[in-house]
Amino acid sequence: QWQLAELSGWPGDARYDNLVAWCWQDDVRWLVVVNLSESVATGLVRVPWSDLRGRRWTLVDPTQQVSFVRDGDDLVNGMYVELPAWGWHLFRIAPHTEDPSSALQQNPRKIETYLDEG
Repeated sequence: QWQLAELSGWPGDARYDNLVAWCWQDDVRWLVVVNLSESVATGLVRVPWSDLRGRRWTLVDPTQQVSFVRDGDDLVNGMYVELPAWGWHLFRIAPHTEDPSSALQQNPRKIETYLDEG
């Protein structure tokens, strides 16, 4: 099921207005954040899943081959995002393991399937 993620910024800085973010939850959780402008956009993105609190999570973007580890509290309260002009992240959110390379290797066919279905 798709849901919009909340976005916010800081007083006097409306660059978050150029961001859009939404989430998907099924057997895998996804967070999509896109900058719809020709300049850098920053903001805080909040996912609607309070059950992420109290744990660490790995966010993997298979389209850019990057991963980040974040606290669940940050994901729910507001995770800082900075994207270049027209930039995006397509994050798969999975429980954190101590082996960061495993996050990038987890079931690449599943990723392709989700991307093809969209």
